[in-house]
Amino acid sequence: MFCEKPMAVDPAGYRVALDAIKKSQEKKLSVVAGYCWRRSASRVEAFKRLHDGQIGELASVFATYYTGPVKPMPEASARKPEWSDVEWQVRNWYNFSWLSGDGLVEQAIHSVDKLCWALKDADPISCVATGGRQLPNEGGNIFDHFHVAYEFPNNVMAHLGCRQIKGCYNENADYIRGTKGALIIGRGDKPSSTERTAGVSAARRKTCIRWSMTSSLPPSARARCSTTAPGCCTAPWWASWAGCPPTQAKRSPGKKPSPATKTWPLRPR
Repeated sequence: MFCEKPMAVDPAGYRVALDAIKKSQEKKLSVVAGYCWRRSASRVEAFKRLHDGQIGELASVFATYYTGPVKPMPEASARKPEWSDVEWQVRNWYNFSWLSGDGLVEQAIHSVDKLCWALKDADPISCVATGGRQLPNEGGNIFDHFHVAYEFPNNVMAHLGCRQIKGCYNENADYIRGTKGALIIGRGDKPSSTERTAGVSAARRKTCIRWSMTSSLPPSARARCSTTAPGCCTAPWWASWAGCPPTQAKRSPGKKPSPATKTWPLRPR
């Protein structure tokens, strides 16, 4: 049985979903949820390497789901006289929390899922969330921005930021920090992993491509701020995965190089 995410929008629905899973197990059937990234080959490989310790012990997670409105609430004039309040709300289900669970539950649940995946699906110890409505949504009652801070065992903090406001910076990414490096998902067509190293060979340095955290800066700043090993090209964030582009930015004279970092795409072994 396939159930589209989020499977439930309130505690009562959550208990129904759990009961359905229990019954499916008794009948040796499967309940599959629409958390699509769990079936993505690149993500599966990325999290496998994460759990294998490639970036060391997990230290923190920051997930973003910044986008525009998904299903804007229509004007009241679009409502037909024969439609009841319930029918009007069902027809515009995304804009009512009792139907959609709001943008955090309906859309950013994918980021929550990856966040939990990074923590090996451990339950958080606590959670503090804030949210609100910045722009009018006449007739609807959902928020257009949230921030959630999760505390997990071993002093690991995980944060989720989501927003649905047009005309703003958009991003859907996951920044997973470890004691030896970082895993970045969503800043390119494939996840990338970085590992700090005291020194690497010339051949390996040539594979240094980018440091994704500078991707929100202007192109010139991105080129200057790339974190690379001595002698490695400081390519901007849109550099191809195969190597650095023909034109390479150079460090400013007299400045010490940043801590050595090697970056490579995560492909199935």
